[in-house]
Amino acid sequence: MKAVLALVGAIVAFYWAYNYVNDVPRWRLNGCYRIDQSFYPGENAEWQRAHFAFEVTADREFYFYERLKDGAVRTTREGMVHFYRDTAPHLFSIEIDARHPLVDPHPSHYRGRLRFYFVFESAFGNMFWRKVWTTNRQRVLARRAYYASPSVHM
Repeated sequence: MKAVLALVGAIVAFYWAYNYVNDVPRWRLNGCYRIDQSFYPGENAEWQRAHFAFEVTADREFYFYERLKDGAVRTTREGMVHFYRDTAPHLFSIEIDARHPLVDPHPSHYRGRLRFYFVFESAFGNMFWRKVWTTNRQRVLARRAYYASPSVHM
């Protein structure tokens, strides 16, 4: 009987560990994001990935990057990222000065077991964004800012 209970307990623990969705701390949201082509592969996704990116900094600033026809990159400081709550999934809005057709002021945040992504409703339809990099400096500054805020310890 004990062996059966131990086996059932091990199966439940394995199932829980395999299907557990990790919380994404706010500091992990900082970084640069590009279009994820795995949702809708093809020419349009490749073109979007080559021409658009955005970045969220440790100071909650939002930058949108567009590659122009001549190859130059136009950087638009769109505004600030405002979080509605500190627990995952983080609900936030992007406060922008001028409405941009590709920036959703209220993006959706989806989490998986190991990764997460954002969905912007835009002029192209839904755009799926995944984090592609974070510099070590950004990571350190983001962690310091996150753990220094008083709301973390409540």
